[in-house]
Amino acid sequence: MATENWKYREMNKNALNEKDYYWASIAWDGYSEETEGEQTIMRYKIEYLFEDVAYYLDKFKGRDAYLACASHEFNGEEKDITSLVLNEISTKKEKDKHGK
Repeated sequence: MATENWKYREMNKNALNEKDYYWASIAWDGYSEETEGEQTIMRYKIEYLFEDVAYYLDKFKGRDAYLACASHEFNGEEKDITSLVLNEISTKKEKDKHGK
């Protein structure tokens, strides 16, 4: 789902006091610096991060996009969750593929 969805706007308005932040960078390589790029997103809930990473990977699949990194920040500490995000997206795709 795109971040333009109303639930994200509403969530962002109410999340100013949240202490959890989830970040992800979706990147694609190019033939030069002008054709490579990335999309970085921040969400307050991990479920929304999973949804939007999948959305952006699909949106930029023509550019061979990949998840460059993902992290969880909580009270000033950071943890790499790249593998977790990739596993969740892969599991959801398999479930959707088999109609579960």
